[in-house]
Amino acid sequence: GWLEQAKKLTSVEYASYFWEGIYKKLHIKIETHLMVKEPDRDLSEAFPVD
Repeated sequence: GWLEQAKKLTSVEYASYFWEGIYKKLHIKIETHLMVKEPDRDLSEAFPVD
């Protein structure tokens, strides 16, 4: 997003806001899929947006 490009948000903040904005049921499905790929992932940080 432009806030990240303008250095108004860090990439970690951007990822956090991105994931918070996803509908809860879809968020859970995506997170489950990502956790299968990276089971040891620290969930205290949002998954990167790529």
